[in-house]
Amino acid sequence: MPKEWGTKVPNISKFERAAAPNHQELFTNLKKLGENWSYISYCGVVKTLKGIFVDIGMAGNAAGNKDFYNPLKTSEVDKADTLVKAIVAKVEAGKPIVEQDAIDLFTTMETV
Repeated sequence: MPKEWGTKVPNISKFERAAAPNHQELFTNLKKLGENWSYISYCGVVKTLKGIFVDIGMAGNAAGNKDFYNPLKTSEVDKADTLVKAIVAKVEAGKPIVEQDAIDLFTTMETV
């Protein structure tokens, strides 16, 4: 289970911006995230920074993968938080991510 950061705000300078241009690419990225879940240290919304943050963890970073974030529309932060928590719970329960997850989440993201 990924660790929670609690009230600690991550050092944003170590995260690479990674906004998917469409829901199909987001769906592909979410499936890959689910397949590599054991490498994830944290995945969640940081409301103060208005973004979804994914900390890959040391093993993943050593393999060349970078920590990343997806910026969110200010008005959609709470909705994104609910959606991300549901997706994380689904992955942790061994259930597949479906395209509708990506469609719903994509509507909350800044794409520019």
